[in-house]
Amino acid sequence: MLGPGMFSFSTAMGTAIALRSLKQATPRMPALFVLLALSLPLTYYGGAAALVLIQQSVTARSRGPVTITGEVVDQFGAPVEDFDVASFWSANGVVWDKYGNNMPADPSAWTDEGVMEPMPSTTALPLPQGCFRLQLPEEREAYSLVAMSKKRNMGGIVLVAREAAMSPAVISVQSLVNVHGSIICRENGVVPRVTDVSIHPASDEGRHAPVARCRSVKGRFSFWLPPGAYDLDIRGLQPTARLPKPREGQEGSEAMQPRTGRLRITIDGSESDRDLGELNLQLQSGR
Repeated sequence: MLGPGMFSFSTAMGTAIALRSLKQATPRMPALFVLLALSLPLTYYGGAAALVLIQQSVTARSRGPVTITGEVVDQFGAPVEDFDVASFWSANGVVWDKYGNNMPADPSAWTDEGVMEPMPSTTALPLPQGCFRLQLPEEREAYSLVAMSKKRNMGGIVLVAREAAMSPAVISVQSLVNVHGSIICRENGVVPRVTDVSIHPASDEGRHAPVARCRSVKGRFSFWLPPGAYDLDIRGLQPTARLPKPREGQEGSEAMQPRTGRLRITIDGSESDRDLGELNLQLQSGR
């Protein structure tokens, strides 16, 4: 029998497994109650290390809102005050109600391709001298923030890692580039009734939420984006269609990413317009 002050690997493993089972069975039980419920046997068997393990596990499950602060500057580092900062943008203008939610289910509401508007629930509070404060509802591995001037002619993007969220973010703005194109399914010669294109920073490797979305009933898309590398997730919704898989050895500035199935593009400050032309989607079997 283990005596007071003794600790073994099996004790730690057993305690961690017990915590996981208890949390699954009672998901609403406060973390403090769970710790108190397990502290007596841990104290008796000297399981201080196991208690630390449990506390870290509970902390990882108890992620709450995150506040990110930062500033928007021009290419010379001077503050830019006439801006909006948000983690998600609509490229169809305003597609929410006065409360900032309930995106319309009616496909005919998805119009105004290329009109950039920040979603209210993901929009930062502007502060003096180009500063901002943004509160997001939950922790993520990283956060993509896009700033655009009120005239929507200048903008910038920054990817903030979770561990760096406590440090001020700096978004440097440049001239925006209009990225646009059209969508068709050549195998049946039709344009999907609804198309959906979302924009992800290429650096997020498909792990995070998009920073912008454009839906259309006309088979077209248009975004105003800061210079950078992006992955475009392009879909036909009615019928269901995706970009075909790339051919072996496919190269170029626009190339489909095999792991995510997204089209990667890189735009720089030397261009003001990027026409991606007509993109062919492949119907998904059985859909």
